[in-house]
Amino acid sequence: MTRYGIRIILLSALLIAAGGSLVWVLLHTPQRQTATPELPTSGQTLYQCPMHPEYISPQPGTCGICGMKLVPLTHRQSDSGIVQIDPHVVQTIGVRVDVLQPRILQKSIRAVGYVHIDESRIATVTVKVHGWVEHLFVRTTGEHLRKGEPMVEVYSPELLSAQEEFVQALAYAERLQHAGADSAVLRSAQTGVAAARRRLELWDVPPEVLRKLEHTRQPQRTVILRAPFDGVVVERLVSDGAELRPGMPLFRLADLSQVWVVAEFYAPDLAWIRSGLPALLEFPSLPGKTYRGELFFVEPLADPASSTVRGRIRLPNPGGHLRPGMYAIVQLQVRTPRPVLAIPEDAVLRTGKRDVAIRALGQGRFQPVEVHLGAAWDGYYELLHGLRPGDSIVVSAQFLIDSESKLRAGLAQLGH
Repeated sequence: MTRYGIRIILLSALLIAAGGSLVWVLLHTPQRQTATPELPTSGQTLYQCPMHPEYISPQPGTCGICGMKLVPLTHRQSDSGIVQIDPHVVQTIGVRVDVLQPRILQKSIRAVGYVHIDESRIATVTVKVHGWVEHLFVRTTGEHLRKGEPMVEVYSPELLSAQEEFVQALAYAERLQHAGADSAVLRSAQTGVAAARRRLELWDVPPEVLRKLEHTRQPQRTVILRAPFDGVVVERLVSDGAELRPGMPLFRLADLSQVWVVAEFYAPDLAWIRSGLPALLEFPSLPGKTYRGELFFVEPLADPASSTVRGRIRLPNPGGHLRPGMYAIVQLQVRTPRPVLAIPEDAVLRTGKRDVAIRALGQGRFQPVEVHLGAAWDGYYELLHGLRPGDSIVVSAQFLIDSESKLRAGLAQLGH
């Protein structure tokens, strides 16, 4: 016999031995006995565990999971898709029913934002005459100033000259008055005094400087510009000795007694966002405190990078605890303007192709109904079509999904 023939014989022997071993293992391995209960047909009685609805048997007995006695589960399907379940099973499992009715719906919209300076409460302190900075009282940003506190001392030949003109006009009017001049001449002199005063006022000379000037008749070489309101210095633009020109900004001052929170809202929420909505705000840096504000402006342009739209919330800040840059959690409360027919979200079975609710007809009878839904609210959907006010529906949808009695016979009438 050739070497090739010997190899064929040996290989065949090995295959026969392996096959025999596999057969022996299969014959001597215990097999798990599984039984899948058939779905109930019209008039057929199956038995179900009250504690484990997924355990269904065609024979009476006890539950293979907990040992509890099985109860009858009879499904009788009519042409209209109505399915009947033993009332004892319905009561044991705890099917909950709700009655459809119009109701005011609300929705919570959450967003994040940051504290910003109220742009309407920012002032730029400028100078209106040519001059030089003689002395700076404010040297750093972030300083808190009270209204009337000194900010900068300015020397200006123009201001000095205007003060001298005012003093001269005062003296001339007084001389005419003491001399008993004609009333027309006296009125002309008084008009000159008023014009000289008005010129100094337009150059932001403080009222107390004008009063002192009237009393002493001594022009001041320098004039101090003071804070126009309580606020924080957010920008300093000059230094000691700097030359000043008309219109030149010196400081930017912000009033923080009221601030903005600028929040970012995502595209799915834009249909609900509008000015005038009340807002609740929390700040992680201020635990335990809740602030109330109002959404007063929604920006017309979206951020293309994040697909968000920014909204501004006005927030009182009398204690100054809210600082620009602080992180905020924003919640808006949206409500329907009038009652609308709504269905609890737990009552809807969403199959991917259609939405189904189970109408409870009483005495253990149920009927699946296709429904058309509108907007989603907190815990509810707007109900557009399929059911009417006063209809009773099953809201314990988890039972209908998880148990073996999914009412498949009824759902089949809807094409499921």
